[in-house]
Amino acid sequence: LSIFIFDFVLYFFQNILKRRIAMNSDVTIIQSRFHYTEKAYVPNTSNIVVIIDELIKLMEPYFHKQAPTFRLINDIRFEHPETASTYDKIHICCMDTSWSQIAYQFSHEFCHLLIGNPVPQKMRWFEESICELSSLFFMEQLAIVWAKSGILGHPEYAGSFISYCDNRMNSVSNLQNLLDVSDPSSNIWVHAVSECYDRNFNLQIAKLLLPIFRKYPALWETVPLLSRLPEDERSLTRYLSYWSILSGESFRQPFVELAETLHCSI
Repeated sequence: LSIFIFDFVLYFFQNILKRRIAMNSDVTIIQSRFHYTEKAYVPNTSNIVVIIDELIKLMEPYFHKQAPTFRLINDIRFEHPETASTYDKIHICCMDTSWSQIAYQFSHEFCHLLIGNPVPQKMRWFEESICELSSLFFMEQLAIVWAKSGILGHPEYAGSFISYCDNRMNSVSNLQNLLDVSDPSSNIWVHAVSECYDRNFNLQIAKLLLPIFRKYPALWETVPLLSRLPEDERSLTRYLSYWSILSGESFRQPFVELAETLHCSI
């Protein structure tokens, strides 16, 4: 319940600020890996930069990939976070005091950036689910580092990252016949393809996949291969099979278990 109260209060103050912030209040910080622009007045802009730096250091080794230099813009007037189709700009919409919200939004969007190219339209829902999974997985990793290193002078905040993710996962309502997504004739598959940004659905898929990625964290290096899937496959099973082939024989067992989790057989 507390997370919902917090989110409501956060939403309330964000909307007040959206009405009051002048357009000329931008602050830009140039980092070696990204250029950060704060398009609203917040008192501790440097905190966001520290959190982003830590997440980049965490995520890139798992993906075995370095992202190109990019722009990061925080603007609470944005309706939702997003990654530009040019893969060189990320928008988030956070209060700087919500470190968990910053980490959650950036982990999702940076996953898109590391994929780096468009995913077939029929698998956009899967990409969104993987990016939700990225938030859940890398918030756990960030909590471990945070507790050990005392980032921003508050090692005790590490538990807040875990609580934030737990509350996100517990907040979603269960969908009936979720795993019918493996059947291309099912209503769930049709819904997933047509409504790829259904966050409730995306998060439920992410929850299912989280134990697999905890068991086989090397799977993250195969995620950018989603952009190499063909456009014309007709089912989730076929897409997962193709992804497995692209990833190589060493990933065979992780993909078998991933597919079984989604009621597919490859």
